[in-house]
Amino acid sequence: DQFAFRDDLVRWNNYFRVVCLHDGAGGGGAAALTTAKSGAPVILGREGWMFFTGDHVLDDYRCICPFSEEDLDRWQNVLQQRHDWLAARGIRYFVYVAPNKHTLYSEYLPSDVRRVGTRSRFDEFLERMRAQSTVPVLDLRPALRQAKRQRQIYYLSDTHWNDYGAYVGYTVVMQQLARLSTVSPPTPLSAFRIDTGEEHSGDLASMLGLGGV
Repeated sequence: DQFAFRDDLVRWNNYFRVVCLHDGAGGGGAAALTTAKSGAPVILGREGWMFFTGDHVLDDYRCICPFSEEDLDRWQNVLQQRHDWLAARGIRYFVYVAPNKHTLYSEYLPSDVRRVGTRSRFDEFLERMRAQSTVPVLDLRPALRQAKRQRQIYYLSDTHWNDYGAYVGYTVVMQQLARLSTVSPPTPLSAFRIDTGEEHSGDLASMLGLGGV
């Protein structure tokens, strides 16, 4: 990964595959694209959607790497200890997990990336915590799935949700806080100006050397 002009060659190759050939646009196999910098590969899904494949995220999406009972015990014990320590000092504590893009936009993944099981790690974690712990755990997925029917909530070429997706997550968190304390309810969407004109390259595009493209 140190030879001369490597980044330029990677960028040209990815530009040709992504922009000229629309590689992956037809929903074919999950061929990884070469990243300009060291790190996990990026795959191109349907209609220009890019997905990160590091940290075993595809294995988790496919539900082929379940938590062990020991893993779940550790998560439960650590979070319960934090909850109890804070509760003894009059501090409320709850947990939420921001879903990754694969979870909310799986319809744009390449056709050969299919779920094998039915329960993700988060499903297992949520089930355990709700059954055996007093730590409140918020599941943002239902609200985000409802919101995506109205507007796009994640960026095509980024791992993160966009501002509207973040707003939806914020409303769920603020509703929980309002139930627990005197915090005001979330600010309604009507109080914001929605602007869809700003360009956003995204971290996945940058990994491919396609920032600004």
